[in-house]
Amino acid sequence: MSATTRRFALAAAGGALLGVFAASAVQAADPKLSVRVDWTPWGMHAGLHLAKQKGWFKEAGVDVEISDGKGSSLLMQQVAAGDVDVGWAQIGTMMVAACKGLPVKAVAVLARAGDLGFMADKSKYKSLADLKGQKLAYAATSGAGPFLDTFLKAAGVSKRDFKVVNVDASSLVSVYTSGEAEASFSTVGFFLPIVSKKRPAYGITMASVGIHIPSYGLVSTQKVIDAKAEALKRFVPVVGKAWTYIFESDANLDEAIDAIASQRPNEKLDTAVMKGQAAIYKELGLFSTKRTMDKTFGWTHPDDMADAHKVLEAVELCKPGKATADFYTNRFVGG
Repeated sequence: MSATTRRFALAAAGGALLGVFAASAVQAADPKLSVRVDWTPWGMHAGLHLAKQKGWFKEAGVDVEISDGKGSSLLMQQVAAGDVDVGWAQIGTMMVAACKGLPVKAVAVLARAGDLGFMADKSKYKSLADLKGQKLAYAATSGAGPFLDTFLKAAGVSKRDFKVVNVDASSLVSVYTSGEAEASFSTVGFFLPIVSKKRPAYGITMASVGIHIPSYGLVSTQKVIDAKAEALKRFVPVVGKAWTYIFESDANLDEAIDAIASQRPNEKLDTAVMKGQAAIYKELGLFSTKRTMDKTFGWTHPDDMADAHKVLEAVELCKPGKATADFYTNRFVGG
């Protein structure tokens, strides 16, 4: 063999060897998932950021990228379009989007009880009945608006018992903190720690009267579920693990909130408010229903989802004909 031929043979062998190494590296790489949350950082993002900060996703063998969103409704469109693999969003909003034809479904429901409700002064009012005759504010066009009559009926009262005023969604906090209204109807877990800085408040939730429109969870599409099943199998349990850890102690909750601040250094974040937001979901028991008390974080009871589906049909946010089982899967959660 000539020297020239020998050099070509060695080069070819080296190239083949590099190709083997490259192929091995590709095979060894962790599967990737793009995850987008509903809004700019707030307390209920703690589980995702904590798991990222502590390297739990990496340990599970999945490469997770977390980005911020601009509302659950827009996020549903982005998930449906394939812009992101998974969204952290209101499951009730997801169900409405699915009823309108978007190909979205829940792969884990973390906060399984309804977090919509009234913010009121606990020193004055212990229940909705105590608020009779008072001014109640709500935004008819908000995500909470369509549920007002159903909520009041379940609580044994009606609009006739109050002075109900329809305001712009952006005014729900100010009308309560200013004293213009004695209660505001919105997402209790998000707003309560914010309004409490200016006026004492607690939450009277739909969950407290037995209405469970699922709150926050992980949403994807059947296309992603089929194509990235292994990544989801690794990812979903870690999010549940993170929330289990967070609720074990106050120090763990602080650690989770610090993880958000660490990963979003350019945001002007009120860590006390964010901690209060996450804590509210635990204090009000919003992570579980009676049917899911002994179940893994993220697991959905079929009857809970069926009940929520009936409420959505009753308030005409879903038309009859949609199969409840199409809204979710427990495939990645376990029992």
